[in-house]
Parts: sequence; C-alpha cells; structure tokens
Amino acid sequence: QQTLLRLAWIEPLGKHIKLKREYCVSYRTERIREAVYADSVYSEQRSRDASYRYLNQVARLLMQWSPSENLYLAVGGHYNPVRSSIRYLWQGRNLSKTNVVDHLAPEMNFYYRSPSGWNITAQYTGSSRQPALLNLLPIIDDTDPLHIRVGNPSLKPSFLHQATATFFWFDQDTQTQLNLQAQGQWELHAMTDVIEIDRTEGVRRTSISNVDGCRQFGGAWTVTSDFAPESRWTIDFQGDIVHNRRSEERFSRNAETD
Repeated sequence: QQTLLRLAWIEPLGKHIKLKREYCVSYRTERIREAVYADSVYSEQRSRDASYRYLNQVARLLMQWSPSENLYLAVGGHYNPVRSSIRYLWQGRNLSKTNVVDHLAPEMNFYYRSPSGWNITAQYTGSSRQPALLNLLPIIDDTDPLHIRVGNPSLKPSFLHQATATFFWFDQDTQTQLNLQAQGQWELHAMTDVIEIDRTEGVRRTSISNVDGCRQFGGAWTVTSDFAPESRWTIDFQGDIVHNRRSEERFSRNAETD
C-alpha cells in the first residue's frame, strides 16, 4: 500500500525568470506472512512474518529561465530524507530495525532549439531506491539446497545520480536525421549480491550488501537518410557503446582435508 502527496507552486520573479518550489512525500507499507513446513513440521527459522514502512520526502527548489520558446534552463537542487523501518519475527523474537538516510543533490534541465533545424537537451537529476522487503529479512531461503539466499536487515536505500544529453538534427532537403545520445549514472550505497561458493559441496550462498563504485556510462547514435524527398532508398545506421561497472563480491570456500 502506498500513499503519495505532491505540492508545487511557481512564483514569477521577472519577465523570463520563475522560481519553482515543490514538496513530495510518499509513504509505503508492505506486509509478508509465509509459513514454511519441512517434512510436514512447521519451521520457525524459515517462516516469514514481517512488516515494512518506508517514508520518502523530497523538497525541491528550481530557478527557471526561458527568454523564448527555443531556450529553457532550470537549475537548483533537492533535499531527500528517507526513513525506513522493518519489524519481523525471527526465531521466536520480535525484532525491529530503522534506517535514516539524507541526500542532497543538484538538478539541471537545459533545452535549446536552433532555427537551422537542430536542438540539444541536457539533464541531471538524482533519486533514491529502497530495498525490497525480502532483501531485508535475515531468513534463510533454502528451497533450492544448492542455491541458498539470506537477507540483510542493515541494508540502506541507495541513491542514483543520472545525467543525459541529446543532440538532434534534421535536414528537410535530404530527409536526413541525426540523433546522438550520451548518458551516465552512478549509484551510492548500491544494493549488490555477495556470493559465497562452497566448491566441495557445490552450494552457492547469496546475501546482499551496500557498496559504492557502481556506475554506467555510454552513448548511442542513429543516422537515417532518404537522400532526397520521395526517394526509393533509405540508409539507416545506428549503434551504441556502454561501459558498465557493477560490483559483485564473490569468494570460494573449500572443505579442509587431512
């Protein structure tokens, strides 16, 4: 269940300048109950009984400048406090855990359209991501005995920074279109799998943890041309290039031998 409230108001400061203020709050609750039986006997260690509450607030302030329909620039930032709490029953005990994380990030949005037929846009923003309830529970899931998974109640929400830029050009005479895109994103406290492999038993045990250093950068391009109006031929060339770094911790454990 999720509740969302958003308030925004814009105040003119001049002929071409406006100040935008925005406040958004979302509250989400989640509940899971799952009874697990092993050989017709109730397993308290593997059963799940938990509730999750997540409060996300965003206070945003943007200065907008637009002297014409062809030019727009907005700069500012937002403050994003996140509070999450989990309560769960584990081995006959009622446990709880609360995380509070604050994020402060700048924002930018730019657009320009040229009279000669090309335009450029650029944007930067940041947003938080909350962990799933099952990833927060320290309950062993050994439904598949060779692939065991356990949650981590100390997980924090992650924060994703994203930047994009686009260039677009179109020529009416040759019916040629060029589209270039570049993007980059990097994540703080990214939620990443930690994998332990027992090579002797062939068992893979997976947990999840917060790490830094996750990033992705890349670009894409598309070129389309008909050479001339009503041409019977069309050329279409497109591609992309991406660099991706996603941390995943792995280590192996072998049984000791005499």
